[in-house]
Amino acid sequence: MPPQKMLERLSNHLKLLKGGARDLPTRQQTLRGAIDWSYELLEEDEKTLFGRLSVFSGGRTLEAIEEICDPEGDLEALDGVESLLEKSLLRQEEGPNGEPRYVMLETVHEYAREKLEQSGEAEVMRGAHAEYFLALAKDAEPALKGPEQLEWLERLEAEHDNLRAALGWALESKEGELALRLAGTLWWFWFVHGHLRESRAWLEAALAEGAALSSAPKVRAKALTGAGRLALEVGELERARALLEEGVQLFREAGDEAGLAEALDNLAIAAAFSGELEKAKPLFEESLALYREAGDGWGGGRGPQQPRERGENPGQRRRIPGAVRGEPGDQEEGRGQARDRDVAPQHGSCVGRSERVRAGGETDGRQPGPVSGTGR
Repeated sequence: MPPQKMLERLSNHLKLLKGGARDLPTRQQTLRGAIDWSYELLEEDEKTLFGRLSVFSGGRTLEAIEEICDPEGDLEALDGVESLLEKSLLRQEEGPNGEPRYVMLETVHEYAREKLEQSGEAEVMRGAHAEYFLALAKDAEPALKGPEQLEWLERLEAEHDNLRAALGWALESKEGELALRLAGTLWWFWFVHGHLRESRAWLEAALAEGAALSSAPKVRAKALTGAGRLALEVGELERARALLEEGVQLFREAGDEAGLAEALDNLAIAAAFSGELEKAKPLFEESLALYREAGDGWGGGRGPQQPRERGENPGQRRRIPGAVRGEPGDQEEGRGQARDRDVAPQHGSCVGRSERVRAGGETDGRQPGPVSGTGR
């Protein structure tokens, strides 16, 4: 077969690799034959589990397998996973903190997807998968601004293909609120890890899909805040301000003071970077007051061991003077010096990595934009 024709068929590995020596056993003549042979050795419950495992992308933990593929415990997921490992239909790798992750070769994954489609369970499994990873993202969200930040960043990065797959399914299935919730919950992870272009595309797609939703204003406002901050990071000031202004309005109407504080904070940064310091000052003041009222140490202040440059634009390396932020005493005994030094946030890859992104592109090496995940 000419190379060009082979290239055209590479999207379906099982169809491409269907030839083999005629003097070998059937199971050794073709790749599909080998997988068929292994599959037929499985018990019925194991076959069901095998098909359901194809809903994952980029690997899966035992906890996720049990929650998504065997919520009632009928399939004995642990035993099923061990059987699939023995028959080379799964491989085990080490994930964050040494937790085992189970992966499939892409050809095996493609075969398993076929079995899942044939079972009629595909949409149910994809919905369960999306809900599980939304719950995981929600669990991670508060930890990303605390002492467990690095651990959770690593865990989310390991599950990034699954998160992409969940978002892709939500958008394709017109599940606008689910897409908004997931994208809005993930924006800080994307921001800190430098997935700027990709995350902006996901958020814009989710906002467009959920544009008609009126029942979840806080969900939309949260996604708007994330999209606005990420637009600000890449220098699109007008777009950033439009997104953030809409987010502020929705948070005000919903009476969500925590969300309002964050949206105002970012809107103030956008105003300051536009050179409108007089507009920025009252926004910072209101945001700071709301943060402090809520007892939000991350948003409202920082200890001496946790420098946090609240007004920093990684691209421009500009500083927002403390007086603009409405923080008194910046000139007394050098208390404001730390704020105006060239410092990054604690665990602050949001500064350093953002600069590297601008210098050399996305850190994860993938194409930007909403994709439904092609992992294993």
